[in-house]
Amino acid sequence: MSFKAEFKLEKLKFKHDSIEDFYTLRCCGIPARVLWLIRLVFTLYTIASIIFSIAFYNDQKWIVFLTNWGLILSTVYFITALAVSGYYIFRNAPEPMTNSDIPMYTLEKDHQQNPSSGDLNEGRLLPFPIKFLWFWHHITYGIVTTLIILYWTLVRQPKHFSTGDLTFSYINDHGGIFLLLCIDFSFCLIPFRILHVIYTLVVCILYAVVTVIYNFATDDPVYEGVLDWQNKAGWGVIYILGAIVLLFILQLIYFGFYRLKLRLKND
Repeated sequence: MSFKAEFKLEKLKFKHDSIEDFYTLRCCGIPARVLWLIRLVFTLYTIASIIFSIAFYNDQKWIVFLTNWGLILSTVYFITALAVSGYYIFRNAPEPMTNSDIPMYTLEKDHQQNPSSGDLNEGRLLPFPIKFLWFWHHITYGIVTTLIILYWTLVRQPKHFSTGDLTFSYINDHGGIFLLLCIDFSFCLIPFRILHVIYTLVVCILYAVVTVIYNFATDDPVYEGVLDWQNKAGWGVIYILGAIVLLFILQLIYFGFYRLKLRLKND
């Protein structure tokens, strides 16, 4: 498939030709149950991280920090991935079908009823749990990677590295959880679509609106000097626009890694 084809509006849909890509290890012939066990460990770890973070900070401001949005997104992702993996692995579900397994008259009938669905070989609509996992996978990777970059470049100034306040919680929330996502990403073939960045952008804009509301409601900026809408609104707009550009760049990078994994799988 050409790079240009990635920009068809059809790619906004959650269509794919294999459910297996969402719950199996795609390398080394390792059983799919191993991925489920890995996701179980990651799920328990992220749940424990949220509990610890809330107890450690004990602050009503906890929910408005982007770091904690990333923690929530990651936890929901691993819970969803664990549930989907468990269903298809342990419930003796039928083997997932590809387009080649579906009678052609079924595909043609669906294509006639939905002419906008595009080429018959571009994939098929997936069950809702798979679509939700795919959707949440995209926004989680986009938001978490963005917050990691922005935190260590804008919020955490170099002077803090010598103060000794880099606790386990700081490192875990701003790096440890991201490492778990990288491991999960390397094991599975959940597709990356360039146009799916739109869903991540919606979350980014939603977060910006939340910070504005919080700032004016409490007279307390979420990130002083970065998202201070009362005193430095212009800089806030610049930072948000920069984050949007960064999201597009990261989407292209993740798409490139996904295509690389496909090539390695086929070799």
